[in-house]
Order: sequence, then structure tokens, then C-alpha cells
Amino acid sequence: MKKVLPSSNGISLHFQVASLFLTLVMIISLVLLQVKKFCAADTPPHISSVTPKSLQHGAVATPTKVTVGLTITDFPSFDVARNDFEFSGIIWFSFDPALVNLKTIEKFSFVKGEIKYISEPSTQLEDDRLTVRYRIRVSFKTNLYYGYFPFEDHTLYLMLSNASVNPDEVIFESTYANVIMDNPYVNGWDYKDHQVTTGFSTVPLGIGQKGKEVVYPSVLFTFEFYHHSIRYLMSILLPLLIIFLIDLFSLCFDQRKERDILVTMTTANIAALVAYRFVLESLTPKVGYPTIADYFFFLFLSNTFMIFMINCVGPYLTRRQKKIISIVVQVFVVLTIALLLRTWLPC
Repeated sequence: MKKVLPSSNGISLHFQVASLFLTLVMIISLVLLQVKKFCAADTPPHISSVTPKSLQHGAVATPTKVTVGLTITDFPSFDVARNDFEFSGIIWFSFDPALVNLKTIEKFSFVKGEIKYISEPSTQLEDDRLTVRYRIRVSFKTNLYYGYFPFEDHTLYLMLSNASVNPDEVIFESTYANVIMDNPYVNGWDYKDHQVTTGFSTVPLGIGQKGKEVVYPSVLFTFEFYHHSIRYLMSILLPLLIIFLIDLFSLCFDQRKERDILVTMTTANIAALVAYRFVLESLTPKVGYPTIADYFFFLFLSNTFMIFMINCVGPYLTRRQKKIISIVVQVFVVLTIALLLRTWLPC
């Protein structure tokens, strides 16, 4: 006996609008909660603390302490996507001129950085301490992790070193108050906080050759920046959500009468997502590991393909079965986004 199909198996438009509205509210809430958090996982350069045991590289028993300070006044270049930064400011040193020569202090440099400009030193002697200041402009790169894009915040690491001396002769010291971020304007980013760590850096000269290394004093400046712009976030999520809504609204139609049109529509959505992938590639940083944006793309691509398959077999599904499928798809998307944002991200 020939199987009799129901006259219409389209889902009620009111039911689908209500369920999709609830789904959108949950997705937007998850996204907004994550946007408000500071989330960075950039790897800091290694710097060793100065201890009595570590001071074994020379004959000087008590190294001379040199106080270091930094004031940043402007960021002429702040390109996170290309890992290209440049700042202008003042670097200063305070020390006993009877123990340390000014020529030695002038040999400072920045790891992964280039001093584009340095002024003549401005000196001031007070209480047997010489304070020398330089106006500088420095371009530098840092260790950035882009895996959380587009929910990324970043911590910039700037290491100052002096390879002309070792920690047995001179050690750097600094405090939180010695580092000032003088309200520089950075488009799309807000300065959050900073830290300063002093110690020494070690460069090995060979494998398995203990004691054969170059050691020099260093200061690690750490700057936290919060990404407050949602431009990239909207550019990435909005097209994906629109296609997602179109796919689920197709379940409101009767597949018995409109199957060819619905299959063509979901096929076009798949093609649109594939084309959108090239746009996404231009927005995301060029890295070899997946980002949150990639996971979002593959999530919505897989759901669009699932709706395509449902539209292909739609005439054999009842209205109730389609409702269950619609709810399962929406719950799966919400739970997956929650898993990515609340579990994958460590903040």
C-alpha cells in the first residue's frame, strides 16, 4: 500500500519565531558576557630573578643597582594583526656615577625591538645619584597569541637589556610607580594595567655546555590592553547568524511542495558560507592554529549542511519530527558556543 503523506509538514511560523528569538537572546548574551572580560594568553619572555645563588658569573660581590623607569606618551603604530608596535616616550636611569659609567648605561637595547630615535641624554645629579633621561621612539614585536580572535585582548611584553654588563656587575631595579602610561590614544584598544619585572636574561652558546652562556641584566615591562571594539566581532558573527536564521526558517515551509526551492536555497547558503570563508581569512590573523572565529564558522557551516540534508528528506518527515530537529539544532548551537566561550577560553 502506498504511504500517505500529510498534507503539510511545515513548522508553525509563530513557534519558529519564538524559538529562534530565544536562541538569539542566549547567543548574544553569551557573546556580550565574554566581551566584557579581559582574556589574553600571550607568552611572556623568560626572565630570571636575581638571587645570591645566581650571582656567580663574575668577581664583584655586590652588584651596583640601577633604577629604571619608562613613560610612554604615544603609540604612532599599534597594529595587533601584524604584530607591529611603535611607541614614543622617555626612558630614564638612576645610579651612582662613581660605580657605573654613563657610557655603559647608554648601551641599553630592547629585545625584539629597534630604537628608531634617541635624544641626547638629559642628566640631573641629586644626593650622589645621577638621573639620566632619553627621549626615544622604539618599534618592537612581542609574543602574541591569536587563538581567541575575535574575543582577544592582549598583553604586550617589552624587554630592556644591557648586554655590555653582567648581573654580577650591574642589576636593574624598578617598581610599578616607575612605569607610566601617559594616556596614549590607541584606536580600538584601552590600556588596562601594567607590571614590571627585573632580573637577568640568559643566551646559551651551545647545547650541553653548562656555564657557557651570555648573561645580562634585564627589565620586563608588561602592558595589558583591552579590545573594546566590536567591529570585527559583528563582521564575523552577523553574516553567520543571518544564514543560520534563513536555514531554520526554511523548516516552516512544506517540503512536499517546495522541496526543490528549499534545497536550492540551502545549497546557495552553503556556497555563500564557502565564499564568506575567503572574507573571514582576510579578517583573521595569519596563524597556523585555529581561532574562535574558525570554530564559529565550522559550527554554522555544519548546521547549514544538516538543514540541507533535512530539506532533501523533508517530505518524509512529520511536523513534529521537524520541530524536534529544529529544537535540537538550536540547542546544539547554543551549547557549542557556550562550551567555546566558557570552557575553551580560560577567562
